[in-house]
Amino acid sequence: MNSFDQAVIDRLQRKLDEIEKRVKMEGSYTRIDPYITEQTEAGITFRFIIYHTESKLWFDAGYTDGAMHTVSQNNLLREDDIVFDLGCNSG
Repeated sequence: MNSFDQAVIDRLQRKLDEIEKRVKMEGSYTRIDPYITEQTEAGITFRFIIYHTESKLWFDAGYTDGAMHTVSQNNLLREDDIVFDLGCNSG
């Protein structure tokens, strides 16, 4: 892991610590040690930070997300854009 990725993971860990002081991450959103994974869809490589069991199960199984294909087809991303999945499930 490069230093930038490690800094992002470290910052996320601190934020998750703050959140869990108020609300415990439970069930399918039980917290795990974060890691970064990559997935290519429609010719674009997306990098995801996995930090709970739901995401781990989804991305480690190799499932794709149709939204990423739509994003690519409509040129909604530029190189080096950063996109956040805020956990809205299929909404």
